[in-house]
Parts: sequence; structure tokens; C-alpha cells
Amino acid sequence: LGVNKDAFLPRFVSGLAGTSAKYIASSNHHTAIVNSEGYLYVCGSSLHGKLGIENLMKTYINKFQLVPFFSKRKVKQVACSDYHTLCLLEDCSVY
Repeated sequence: LGVNKDAFLPRFVSGLAGTSAKYIASSNHHTAIVNSEGYLYVCGSSLHGKLGIENLMKTYINKFQLVPFFSKRKVKQVACSDYHTLCLLEDCSVY
């Protein structure tokens, strides 16, 4: 939503125009979306490396960003918890 506050009513999520979500996972502090093409997008807290974006200097990402590591690997499902993001790829490998 672009802010670091709880939302008590549903709101439109921007930043993913032209793509449709296939799988969504969320924890208390970050969210991950797999689109219909198998690309992984993340936003929220980057503490402990849980967003999977190397050399990220920010501790919080307000808008969804593509995870570069998975740009050549198709993600099938994603799960989020307080300290990790777990991805199942189409080739059945897990990251």
C-alpha cells in the first residue's frame, strides 16, 4: 500500500500493473507475490535478507519489486514467515 501501517479495510495494491497474481503470501512485515509468468515480487521489511534482494540498502521497500535472482527461474509457490521467504520453483527445487 506504500505505507508502513496496518490497514483495516481492503485497498487496491498498485505497482503491479499489467500482471496478474497467481500466488500471494504474507507475514507480519513483508509480502510476496508470484505472477502468472512465474516472477517473484516482494515488498516490506528487508531485515535478515528475507526479501531476497542482494545488496539492498533500504530496510523497508514500500512498493513491489521483482527479485532479480528469480528473473530466470520460474517460481510456482511462495511462503512467508517472520524471518524468511521460501520459494518452490517449477523444477521442484526450493530456495
